Amino acid sequence: MEEQLAELGLFAALALGIILGIRHSLDPDHVVAVSTIVSEYRNPLRSFWVGISWGLGHTTTLLIIGVVIIALRLTIPDRMALLFEFFVGIMLVALGAQVIY
Repeated sequence: MEEQLAELGLFAALALGIILGIRHSLDPDHVVAVSTIVSEYRNPLRSFWVGISWGLGHTTTLLIIGVVIIALRLTIPDRMALLFEFFVGIMLVALGAQVIY
């Protein structure tokens, strides 16, 4: 019985992770980033593969960093999280400038 509950808990955690990941991928910063990069290509198939590559690269990076943080039982200080958000803002401005120019 305990094993079944443990398996159910693992399945629930994985399902929640997938659902939250899908929601995260539809955040405006991701939509803007991918659409800006993909807009450079006129070939829909090429745009598709560039978008897939971006998504897989993003997912792989987050997975590796997440596993390291969990395995080492690290916490991200609030100031560092704020710094990461600042760099996301800079990246969005740079992508916007790329579209304009």
